[in-house]
Amino acid sequence: MTMPTYLIHSLGEMDGGTRNIRGRTLFVFGADVMARVHDGFNSERPFFHHELFHVYHTPKYESCDAVWCSLWTEGLAVLVAKRLNPDATDAELLLTCPRPLRAAFDANRKEAVCAIQARFNSEKGEDYRPLFNNPKDAAISPRLPGRFAYYVGYLVAQQAEKTHSLQQLAALTPEQAKPVVKRALDSLGNCGRTRRKAA
Repeated sequence: MTMPTYLIHSLGEMDGGTRNIRGRTLFVFGADVMARVHDGFNSERPFFHHELFHVYHTPKYESCDAVWCSLWTEGLAVLVAKRLNPDATDAELLLTCPRPLRAAFDANRKEAVCAIQARFNSEKGEDYRPLFNNPKDAAISPRLPGRFAYYVGYLVAQQAEKTHSLQQLAALTPEQAKPVVKRALDSLGNCGRTRRKAA
């Protein structure tokens, strides 16, 4: 597989990822955000492994728009980066932006898990953004920073790895992955009746 790759000034949008422009999928790295967010990294390898895994894995999930799909694809990418770079820090795994996600989760575990369970099947942007982006005015709560679902997804992938190899997890189709993701998320804290009906 080959993909056109660009290193650009992204005007603050991104450090890296794929973008579909005029029908072409491009691999884009934002040097400006990399310089700001990755300051102090000992290595960029975990970041590149994360993004390269998306290139391999995401095509299976192109039509999967629910929150659980992003939880899975992002969490598995973090796990792959960690397995390929065992000494990677949380910062190098991008788990400290906008503030340390591990600490926020540990202090607010039930709230974090229940927030995702309640939105598990949602395809709405307003449900996705506070979980995976860093919105300044739409956080789920002051206790849960933007992007906290990256860390929850990482924990979900770790749980799934207890019964599957990494290669098996990467090969799962959305239909195969969904029950795996649900079981793993429920193992982190089942919220029962707090789950709202899927959109």
